[in-house]
Amino acid sequence: SVLELIAGLARPAALVLNRLPPTGRLAAEINTALTARALPRLRAALGNRVVFAQSFARGLGVTEALPQSPAAFEIRALAAEVRERLGAGGEG
Repeated sequence: SVLELIAGLARPAALVLNRLPPTGRLAAEINTALTARALPRLRAALGNRVVFAQSFARGLGVTEALPQSPAAFEIRALAAEVRERLGAGGEG
């Protein structure tokens, strides 16, 4: 499984929650299960948003198609967290 693969890596890894429902029991259950298994995950998560598919269908990233949307905010937060973990810092 993917979780076994991550556990066996000789380098740091972290999960990104994708298509996460905005609220509700499922999101809470997912977070509880990951916490109980002590699985590393990023704080940033990507919601279950139609705009991701719509942007892709137009050949654009969500930050290009709708730069002020919640989806674009999520992507920028994810990119910033990955840069932070890699030690790259900076904006862009």
